[in-house]
Amino acid sequence: MVDQMIEAANASMQKQYETGEPDFVAPFGLNDEMSRQDFIDLGINPMAGETYDYYGRDGAKGPVAVPNYTNMHIGDQPMQSLFSICEAYADKITQSSLTIYGTTAVTAICSTAFIEKLTNEHEEVAFDEFSHVDFYYKPEAVKASTDAVAEFFNR
Repeated sequence: MVDQMIEAANASMQKQYETGEPDFVAPFGLNDEMSRQDFIDLGINPMAGETYDYYGRDGAKGPVAVPNYTNMHIGDQPMQSLFSICEAYADKITQSSLTIYGTTAVTAICSTAFIEKLTNEHEEVAFDEFSHVDFYYKPEAVKASTDAVAEFFNR
């Protein structure tokens, strides 16, 4: 999968170099026009429903709700994301840290992989009732996570 991301990002950068024009793509298949069901039906994103509910055309922070928002990205964006995979840097963190995640989130494995590589003094708060995207905007998830952060920093 990573090799495919690198290949696509390199092809996009080459296209931009050759044409002098941006090469826009819909990362993870979500463009600004598709319906929730169309995105789910692609079958490529295990978080399709919740992703659409936030980023999709009719989502909480999608193109209809935020007029200057777009899901389209420059085609080399996935390459930039590969550079920021946090597990690669976890053992470099020296100050105390707190990791918050939803245990049922598809992305929970990213959090636990990060935590496993930490060598610093660290804490984790895991919520069974919240998904990855819930922490973006759902009041109860935002409150739970920000309360945990406030408690951590107030010690």
